[in-house]
Amino acid sequence: MCDHIFAELQQRMPVRPTDLARPVFLSDGTTLRLAHERELKQAFPPGRNQHGENHWPTMLLVAFHDALTGLAMRPSWGAMYGRKNTSEQALAREAVQRLPSEAVAMADSHFGIFWFAYEGQQSQRDRLLRLTPERAQKVLPSQILRPGRRRKVQGMASAQERRVHSDWSSEAVVSGWVSACQNPDKKDQILYFFSSLDLIPKRILAIYKLRWNIETDLRSLKRTLELHPLTSKTKALVEKEVLMAVCAYHGVRATMYWSASQAGLTPRPLSFSASQDAVMAAWPYLQRASSPAEFDQEIEPLLEVGAQQILPSRSGKRSYPRQIWGRGGHFPFRRSPAKEAK
Repeated sequence: MCDHIFAELQQRMPVRPTDLARPVFLSDGTTLRLAHERELKQAFPPGRNQHGENHWPTMLLVAFHDALTGLAMRPSWGAMYGRKNTSEQALAREAVQRLPSEAVAMADSHFGIFWFAYEGQQSQRDRLLRLTPERAQKVLPSQILRPGRRRKVQGMASAQERRVHSDWSSEAVVSGWVSACQNPDKKDQILYFFSSLDLIPKRILAIYKLRWNIETDLRSLKRTLELHPLTSKTKALVEKEVLMAVCAYHGVRATMYWSASQAGLTPRPLSFSASQDAVMAAWPYLQRASSPAEFDQEIEPLLEVGAQQILPSRSGKRSYPRQIWGRGGHFPFRRSPAKEAK
């Protein structure tokens, strides 16, 4: 059902970047806290630190979201800790196979490694990945790439990577472009990108600016839709809860898209939380609609209200440094009765 809703909405919401007539999907990972139940502890073991085992089981989740509409593909998940743990890159490798064939996969430097780029190449999907300066130097060992320039490269797998991925051929090669761009916010920082797209660095940087949307999308899923923490007590119900949350998320995103379309806007400037409140207020009336005509009559006020939920413009810099609140008081660690008895 989750895949069907995504496919239907992806066809009916054809918003594309102005300089790239193809969908761009943003990837990132996050963690979800689960209920302290025996089955969940076995499937998604808690982490450990110097004080011992943590209390809450932890799920690692990787999502791909449309850069402009916010639509989310069915995410991939697994255990973050334990003997059978997985990684964000491995989950992204699984999820990238579900991307539309014409899509461009974009991710930050955490995914800017050889094997993820190679797997994307094997799936015949274009990639735009940020590189750390160290990885960019390995690809261009004898060249100095100045900002605004690019070089065509062919990267080969290292001996260690070939040992880990024994299914690769001995001549595993990734072909593409490495571009250098000046960071608009930090004049002393150079950003490096690897891309299979034949675009000049200025356009690469313009497209990469869309990547921040995945951060706000994951916040909407976890906080606004209250996906974190999950309350289900079995592995099967936890997975259903994740998928149903994504389906509900699609309902809000679809409302935002059609509200913006009627007002001549794009969906991103609208507030997700305010749009969700509008959907929840209109939901009883939509459920009572006995015919398509009555449903259309009820949904018109919803779209009009949704188009008014425009986020404020914050183009200027913040007037105070970014900080976080403290955690409050400290309490002694709780010990199990068996350890106290000893």
